Amino acid sequence: MNTYFEKLINPFLIDIEDKDDYTYDDYANIQNKLKEKDIDSFLKNIYSQDMITTFEEMKRRITKGITLDIIDKTNNILIPTIQIYKVGNGGDNCFVCYTSLFNDRFDKSQNIIDSFKKSNFDGYFLLLNGGFPNPTGKEMKYCGVPYSFKIFMMLEAKKLGFEKIIWIDAACYCVNNPKRLFDLLLEDDIIFRDFPPDFFPQIPLII
Repeated sequence: MNTYFEKLINPFLIDIEDKDDYTYDDYANIQNKLKEKDIDSFLKNIYSQDMITTFEEMKRRITKGITLDIIDKTNNILIPTIQIYKVGNGGDNCFVCYTSLFNDRFDKSQNIIDSFKKSNFDGYFLLLNGGFPNPTGKEMKYCGVPYSFKIFMMLEAKKLGFEKIIWIDAACYCVNNPKRLFDLLLEDDIIFRDFPPDFFPQIPLII
């Protein structure tokens, strides 16, 4: 039975206490709860042969949240914390990024700050590797929801006082000064590209 559409039960939700700060043991518990999630039957129930991608590709994307590595279990005292970097003269503009641990996105995210410096960007860069953004103390239970970290990272920046905030993917590298992107936010509240809910392409998109 598809409990989401029948009963509106979130299949990604984990049972974890809401609070502002989590201990290492909390993170380890959250990690275990994520790994225990089995949503194969849910995915098979919603998959349609009319979709333009395979079931395997859809599953790979949708399980992004429950496959996160949020804690380094080889170091039982290290708790992931958000790092904020001032670039150039600083200012009101803030890029945000999040990655889990032990993957190529984590490695690539370490190069973003240098690309900002080389492009003469003035602003801030908010980066979280591991853990999960938890701006109001209520977000951790949603960490299994695929890609939910993007909005939550933006809210982390807003909590710090930033109003002009842009998500940057860990695989991106800044070549030109991105100031003009933030200038667009002076006229529009939000800028994004939307996709149909059943759109899971197997080929790279040209945007």
